Amino acid sequence: VRKAFALRRKQIKNSLASMPTFTKEEVEDALLNTNIDERRRAETLSILEFIRLADALYDIDAEKITGNKENL
Repeated sequence: VRKAFALRRKQIKNSLASMPTFTKEEVEDALLNTNIDERRRAETLSILEFIRLADALYDIDAEKITGNKENL
């Protein structure tokens, strides 16, 4: 959440992709999987959308660590 708001007036995709943890493609996948338009700005997301996005990014991160998509 902090990173999403750290860069003012940036689209959510660009704000999150600037994190060293996730690639731009991973952020795009998470946004696609949560049906969030990548052109939206962080301030337009609801709390529920942030939760869904955080869960999707957590799953991507866990997959990278475990190498296993099925357990997510």
